[in-house]
Amino acid sequence: MGKTSSSPPRWASPTCAGSKATTFTNGVIATAKHFLGYGVSEGALNAAASVASGRDLYDVCATPFEAMIKEAGLASVMNFYSDIDGVPAGANRQILSDLLRGRMGFTGSVVSDYGTVEQLVTRQKIAATPQQAGILAPSCAARRPSFAAMNSQPSDPAPSC
Repeated sequence: MGKTSSSPPRWASPTCAGSKATTFTNGVIATAKHFLGYGVSEGALNAAASVASGRDLYDVCATPFEAMIKEAGLASVMNFYSDIDGVPAGANRQILSDLLRGRMGFTGSVVSDYGTVEQLVTRQKIAATPQQAGILAPSCAARRPSFAAMNSQPSDPAPSC
């Protein structure tokens, strides 16, 4: 209570962001996940659609990521693999390109959560093939599979973007 739309949530502070953000230590990059809306899914269930949208999605879910990007140099983000306003997050240009890369200024790597591309075909049914699902993923967001996903299909290397 007492917060206005112009004051960021307490967890978006530089101190908090710095404790979660990417650091380069011995060639290791930490990845912030899950962008965007994973913590506010229907019934708090894994793989359920996000119930946040519009202003709440930005004010509540995006501002901690934005603080990590702008104040701590976040270099890697993993997408949320469920839906936001009926659009799968792994192929959501408005979320991954317009918001993350445009408004928030993120220039790092976006990696898919395990199964993102497959789920665009099998669960969310917005693509007929994995190749078509990869094309739907804007800015290579879901086309750079995580290490686990790459190991499950070693004959399908991640395309360069």
